[in-house]
Amino acid sequence: MIRYSLECPDEHVFEHWFDSIADADAQLAAHAITCPECGATTVRKSLMAPNIGASKPSAPALPSCASASCCAGSCPALAG
Repeated sequence: MIRYSLECPDEHVFEHWFDSIADADAQLAAHAITCPECGATTVRKSLMAPNIGASKPSAPALPSCASASCCAGSCPALAG
């Protein structure tokens, strides 16, 4: 499935899902998609920002220590 942002001649912008890029191109060429606002069948692909997911938070940095005496003997850097 692929989602496109579409625009009619009256500049109404809406989104539509397609099975594939080829399916989108075929439906647009056949004027099979209608603008939900005005009913126009001459619609084109509109500019659309990519949907980039947020990055996962990284693990907190461990303290730099050299002995088991730091952190009251429970240093996470020396654990495990």
